[in-house]
Amino acid sequence: LPTISATEYESVHTNRKSIVIHGDALRTRNMDNITLFDLLFTKEYNRTPSDQIVFAEASDPNNHITYGQLQDQVLRCAFGLKRMFNIQHGDVV
Repeated sequence: LPTISATEYESVHTNRKSIVIHGDALRTRNMDNITLFDLLFTKEYNRTPSDQIVFAEASDPNNHITYGQLQDQVLRCAFGLKRMFNIQHGDVV
């Protein structure tokens, strides 16, 4: 990961309209109109392959979850919240 100065760190982490993205270079991205769902689950912002392992137990790496399985579980949870508690678009959870 690239290194940044304390001044750069402070300016990046106090700007609430940006997110830090680590990759080939450190950069910020305007986040005004991006939802968390879009950031995590749409191909425009996230190109993680569905078979990519995102969690594995340290004691048993064969017990793992892939990005596709995580996405399925998140959507099932969201559906359950909507159905059981009448959560609607725009509600804060």
